[in-house]
Amino acid sequence: MSFITTPIETLHLKSTHRLLPRGFPAAYRSQRIQVFPLSTFSNSSLTSPVRIESISQGGGSRYLWRRYASDKFSDMGLDHGADSDKMYNEKASIMETLKKANSILPQVVLASTVLALLYPPSFTWFTSRYFVPALGFLMFAVGINSNEKDFLEAFKRPKAILLGYIGQYLIKPILGFIFGLAAVSLFQLPTPIGAGIMLVSCVSGAQLSNYATFLTDPALAPLSIVMTSLSTATAVLVTPMLSLLLIGKKLPVDVKGMISSILQVVIAPIAAGLLLNKLFPKVSNAIRPFLPVLSVLDTACCVGAPLALNISSVMSPFGAAILLLVTLFHLSAFLAGYFLTGSVFRNAPDGKAMQRTLSYETGMQSSLLALALATKFFQDPLVGIPPAISTVVMSLMGFTLSRSSSPLVTRIQSRSLIHDPISLSGLVGTGLVAAAFVAAGPDSTAMAAVDSLQLSEPANALSLPTWAVHVSSVVEWITAMALVWKYGERKGNESWKGLSWGMVPLLGGALCACTWHFFYNAESLEVLVALQAALTVIGNITLCIAAYRINKSSSKMEISEKP
Repeated sequence: MSFITTPIETLHLKSTHRLLPRGFPAAYRSQRIQVFPLSTFSNSSLTSPVRIESISQGGGSRYLWRRYASDKFSDMGLDHGADSDKMYNEKASIMETLKKANSILPQVVLASTVLALLYPPSFTWFTSRYFVPALGFLMFAVGINSNEKDFLEAFKRPKAILLGYIGQYLIKPILGFIFGLAAVSLFQLPTPIGAGIMLVSCVSGAQLSNYATFLTDPALAPLSIVMTSLSTATAVLVTPMLSLLLIGKKLPVDVKGMISSILQVVIAPIAAGLLLNKLFPKVSNAIRPFLPVLSVLDTACCVGAPLALNISSVMSPFGAAILLLVTLFHLSAFLAGYFLTGSVFRNAPDGKAMQRTLSYETGMQSSLLALALATKFFQDPLVGIPPAISTVVMSLMGFTLSRSSSPLVTRIQSRSLIHDPISLSGLVGTGLVAAAFVAAGPDSTAMAAVDSLQLSEPANALSLPTWAVHVSSVVEWITAMALVWKYGERKGNESWKGLSWGMVPLLGGALCACTWHFFYNAESLEVLVALQAALTVIGNITLCIAAYRINKSSSKMEISEKP
């Protein structure tokens, strides 16, 4: 390798051994290298973007010591610059893959639907007690990617909020009434089926519509959240009146429960995300790349669980006809919201984005609320079938459309649609689900599996304190791993050792928790609960210590690197 032949001064490595990077072999401390002023070579001569530090030698002349090896050290077999570049490139590639996890959301929703139909026990563990924290996590993901200014801007668009409210409580109930009558008069279905379709049209907007808007137009996600929160808050008055008008039965809605739901699902998670983003930006930046993957898994559980838990009602002789009617209802609601918004915001600079946002708001309903109302206030179980199917259909349609960057109608009319696997999976997804409905009847293998397994958990298996331990474990593990992933290379292997020591007891505790679903006798359950609690506490403490050390080390490094 050629060297510059006019050095200003030579520096012996033995006299500057403390300047060498950690792990530099002692055998090379007697070698001689050449040090040059900054003006001797240009930045383009550097083979990789490595960190450099200035030092003083002699009469105050400033020279540069390249802290990580360059071509001069490659002869010694110490090309750490190339290794560093490779490491960062691999990490960037993994991070980019994690961030793009949302692109496969339609396929994941479809897969969870088919799995819930063919093997319900795969989702029956995700009981109704998990719905609130699961939806809250999606809102937390939206909040951590937003700021308070976005929500203040949303309140400055009253016309859009009013239009969303009209679509939610005027257009959608009209469509529900039409398809409910069609179910009874044209398809000759039982009257409770028609009542169930009308009930779906009477409830408020779904929190999943906020997440669909966030995937398509992140800037309008706060506006979608405001519209959904408004429709949910007023549902205590509007839903009973609409149900009385359309169905002929006034359904009382728990006001305290509705307010509590808004606080737990919407306000608290979004506020937590905003505060974390503002007060602890380092932590929020570290965990942000992992949120898409977790959100996809979360959404899959929110879609598959209601279907699996109500599989006996869904697998009825009327399943295929109900699926067709519910699909047409949601499709009409999506299109109505899209075209209505287009007529009002035709000349707006973000008109197309506004159309998609209002389309999600009109087409995606809180089917879980409709299912809860049907179960509580209607004696006929057939009323709950349309809400259970609606959860799957509106999620599959909404998240498929959310992956489209083009307007809704353009997407439907595109000639090259068959070349887009994401859109194609969304369009044929309903067909596959319909095939599963037809193939799987009440006497199918899936139903036999449900009857042969014990799906009810013991009362003390997942109590609220135990559930809180699970949630805290997951949150702390994700935070610690994210900090290690982002800042761990500055601390070396010590940070990874801390992570490993924290993961081992947590994985053991998770294994104990999983065995609860297979062993139900009281003695083994008590032992497993005690063991899981001990392992979880040890794992949490270890991970907290590791995260603190990594965070403290990265802060010191940033301070030392400042000029």
